[in-house]
Amino acid sequence: MNTEIEAIRQRYARREQLPKLSLSDPLNPFNYMSYEEKRRAFIHWINESGLAPVQDKRVLEIGCGFGDNLLQFISLGFQPENLVGNELLEERVLKARCLLPTAIQLLLGDASAFDLEKSSFDVVLQATVFTSILDTNFQEKLANHMWSLVKSGGGVL
Repeated sequence: MNTEIEAIRQRYARREQLPKLSLSDPLNPFNYMSYEEKRRAFIHWINESGLAPVQDKRVLEIGCGFGDNLLQFISLGFQPENLVGNELLEERVLKARCLLPTAIQLLLGDASAFDLEKSSFDVVLQATVFTSILDTNFQEKLANHMWSLVKSGGGVL
């Protein structure tokens, strides 16, 4: 599995060499419109799934990047002490740590290898993680681990 982890790091490094197209600029209309669309989808999901009230819900985000989704969850009423972010790339964790409240736990490394308490999260979220994992066995290992962390009645988003 370490071979796939290194391959994922290399894929991200190659992406960093591509010309920047303002993909992280919050003033870029594509970015703020995507942000608002995701926010509406989160609100719809919370209401439709019966997750509300969210103050006591525990969420783990696999591949949290710079923490954008975790910040959105806070703005929707989730409590920082109930949020956990995981990121494989150290530079992203360092930036997320600067942007997120200190009460949010951030875990650096391979999410499939973390020894977190089973059935301890109401929601395990991932957004684009599986687009960077090309090894089918590794995908399955991570997906199974994510499901093992979800409480009865919870889910993977």
